[in-house]
Amino acid sequence: MSKASAAASQEDPLAIARRILLSSPPGEFDLILADLRKVLPAGAAANEQFIAETRRLYGEQTGSRLSTGAGADSGERNVAGGEKCAKLRSKMDSYMTSNYCAPPSSGYAVSPAVGASANADSLTLEVYAEKVSVSNCHTGSWHATYTIQVLSSTSATIGGTVRLRSHEYEDMANVQLSSTHTLDQVTVSAGQEAGQDWADAVLSQIQIWERDDVQGYLANLYDGERMNDGMLRSMRRVLPVTRTRMDWNMGGHRLVKTLNDTKKK
Repeated sequence: MSKASAAASQEDPLAIARRILLSSPPGEFDLILADLRKVLPAGAAANEQFIAETRRLYGEQTGSRLSTGAGADSGERNVAGGEKCAKLRSKMDSYMTSNYCAPPSSGYAVSPAVGASANADSLTLEVYAEKVSVSNCHTGSWHATYTIQVLSSTSATIGGTVRLRSHEYEDMANVQLSSTHTLDQVTVSAGQEAGQDWADAVLSQIQIWERDDVQGYLANLYDGERMNDGMLRSMRRVLPVTRTRMDWNMGGHRLVKTLNDTKKK
């Protein structure tokens, strides 16, 4: 037995289970937990304190705690802070309604930055959304964290990160994406419209990043020859009857369909 195998065999089964659970794709924590219960020792599988703590850690790491369907603490986070936190929350409610799926598939939290006082000018905004379709073999999540410094009634600085995760699986195919996109800090100012303030400027910048920066990055990633025509097609599914790989030549598929339609006539 190798040293690595010996070390793994001596490791606490709960520690191994926790590592597996913390790497669960979006929306699949409970599915993986159900499988782990079948192989864990009886005492470990029934350790509800371990499961609750691991679920909490998973929510913290992935941002899924912000979704009301994931046992979120976003309610507590969204009552903390002073006037500036309240102002940003008032804008975020309508922004989430217009741009994200409805709860429990999404959520957000506004709070004073770590170490800042309740009425400080430094804020943290987190946004989480997920789309889970286990029956169709795909799941995905979006977790954005923004750091905001209010400079005046009409201006602020903002920067942050967006973590994207997705999982596609079917028969013998199993592809996961985990990507963290950094958004460099910029200074934003409110427009000339009456009533515009720093919070409007912040949300305007976030919308630009979401539309052009992050989604533009993903579009370039998947439209490029290396990803779309190369790597993903090399992992194409095996057909269930013939056990051969899917042929991506759509011209050939159309020709076969035309011949079959002609034969029926």
